[in-house]
Formats: sequence, C-alpha cells, structure tokens
Amino acid sequence: MKNSTRKKAKQQEAVDCKEKELSELIDKTALSDKSVSEAGSFINELYMKKSEVSFRLENSKNNLSDIDEQIENSFERKKTA
Repeated sequence: MKNSTRKKAKQQEAVDCKEKELSELIDKTALSDKSVSEAGSFINELYMKKSEVSFRLENSKNNLSDIDEQIENSFERKKTA
C-alpha cells in the first residue's frame, strides 16, 4: 500500500508541476498577445498620423501653387497696366 501511495503522490506531484508550467505558458502567451495588440494599435496610430501629414502636405503644396499663380497674375497685370 505504501508503495502505491508513494507512486500516486509522485504522479500527483508531476501533474501539479505540469499544471504550473502550463499556467505559466498561458500567462506568457496572454502577455505576448497583449504586446502584439498594443504594437498593432501603435502601428495603426502611426499610419493615421502619416495620412494626416500627407494630407496637410498636399494642401500646403496646393496653397503654394495658388500663391505662385496669384503672383504671376499680379505681374501680368502690372505689365499690361
């Protein structure tokens, strides 16, 4: 009886050890998933900022083009006046 009790105790100890390892793995996986999710959010935020900067840059180029055109028109009017 004592032999089978020791055997069961060792088996239970092995099961407990494996459960602990599995629990640690699950925790690490959850942290990894959270990190990946946060990285994805950060990348999405950077993309949105890049889009906003690109939009503003395009508007600035258009404004400069309009200013250049107004200056040229002003010079043309002065030449003909």
